[in-house]
Amino acid sequence: MTFHLVAGVLIPGEFGCGASASVRVTATGCEVLTSLPLQLFEN
Repeated sequence: MTFHLVAGVLIPGEFGCGASASVRVTATGCEVLTSLPLQLFEN
């Protein structure tokens, strides 16, 4: 089974941002199919 997970924040009339990932779930575990890093800021 494959899922597309979306998380986000929206302030109406101001701004919004979000991140998403595609994930495959099998009988033996799961695998993230999205290859981009999920970091917003790097120090």
